[in-house]
Amino acid sequence: MIQKTPRKTPQQRLSELNEQQAQIEAELKKKRAAITRKKQQQQTKINNQSRKADTRRKVLIGAAVLHKLEAGEWPQERLNALLNGFLTRNDDRALFSSLEPPPATAPDPDPDPEPEPAPAPEIRGY
Repeated sequence: MIQKTPRKTPQQRLSELNEQQAQIEAELKKKRAAITRKKQQQQTKINNQSRKADTRRKVLIGAAVLHKLEAGEWPQERLNALLNGFLTRNDDRALFSSLEPPPATAPDPDPDPEPEPAPAPEIRGY
């Protein structure tokens, strides 16, 4: 004789569906997190490549300018004028012995001076 399995109640079926949904959502969450990590890694790679390329360009530009200076094709005064207008930090300027120290600036006037009190209005008697 064949035994029939008892039918599930609607509550049991709903419970199973909720469990399946929770399992699928957990898997989806894991996959989403993995994709996010991979995207971040790729963006980091792109950023690193861009930074390296930028540094390389700067080194090559500096080498070209130094070559022109050493060959006498570009006067030192021209470089000094360029750097004087560009370098603002003292520790950056200190790297170039041919640069003059930055001009001393007068202290800024008080940025928020106290306003002078308004003259008191004249009170006249009646």
